[in-house]
Parts: sequence; C-alpha cells; structure tokens
Amino acid sequence: MLSRLLEGPAARGLVALLVTLLLAPALTAAQTTQGGGSAFLPEELEQIAAPIALYPDPLVAQVLMASTYPLEIVEVGQWLKRNSNLQGSKLVDAAREQKWDPSIQALVVFPDVIKRLNADIRWTTDLGNAFLSQQADVMNAVQRMRAGRGFATGEFG
Repeated sequence: MLSRLLEGPAARGLVALLVTLLLAPALTAAQTTQGGGSAFLPEELEQIAAPIALYPDPLVAQVLMASTYPLEIVEVGQWLKRNSNLQGSKLVDAAREQKWDPSIQALVVFPDVIKRLNADIRWTTDLGNAFLSQQADVMNAVQRMRAGRGFATGEFG
C-alpha cells in the first residue's frame, strides 16, 4: 500500500509541497527557542529523529506533524484497537469522521507507526516539541542519520 502512495510525479509533487509548507515557517522559527526554554542540541535531535529517519519522506512529514498532537496519538491508538475490524477505505473513511488533525487521520493506514508513536509518548512529545521549535534542525538531523552517521555509532533504535 505504501509503495503505491509514493509512486509517480504526483506523489513527488505532493512531497515537495508538504516539505515546502512544513519548512517555510522554519526560516524564522528555527532561529528561536521555545517560550524561554532551551533548544535541543544537535545530538539530542539525532537521538529523537533516529527512529523515523529511514521512513520515506512523505511518512516522515506525516509523523512529524502528528507528533505535535500526542493526545491524539493516544486516542488513535485506542481507536484502532477498538476498530481492528476496519480495513482499507472503510478504515480511512471512519478515521475522517473523527475530530483529529489530518496528520493523525492519515496515519491510520500505518498501524505500526501509530504503535511506535504510542509506545513512548515522552519521545513522541519530544519529537513534536523539537519539530515545532526547530523544524529545520530536525530535518537536518534526519538527513544526518540517513547519511550513515547513526549507523556508525549504533544510534538507530
């Protein structure tokens, strides 16, 4: 299913649009820190980004957006357990009826990703906070991890 979502020029255009929309506010936001809090260090960002670094770009974009809604991550995890009989378009349609952010709704077709985000809600919250306050830095950390730095140090988890 994932491979079909990621094929063709339309999918590449969507990825480019998502990345542009996600990173545009980062030009100024990445320079500042959260309301008086401290910024994550590059090493911390790599540790936070490592579990999602090898996901395809469209999925990384969805996970980053969804991680900014940790309560909804918990809700969708519980909802998926209660609705385990739903598959395919019925699952997607039922998720659209929920009052979740579209990034959360989009992840229902990736139950393993939802389980990962739900398994460590502290990490999910850190990922969301890092993305909100340091979007460009998070994306750079993903790229560093993909470039092999994480493999050499055993940081991928």
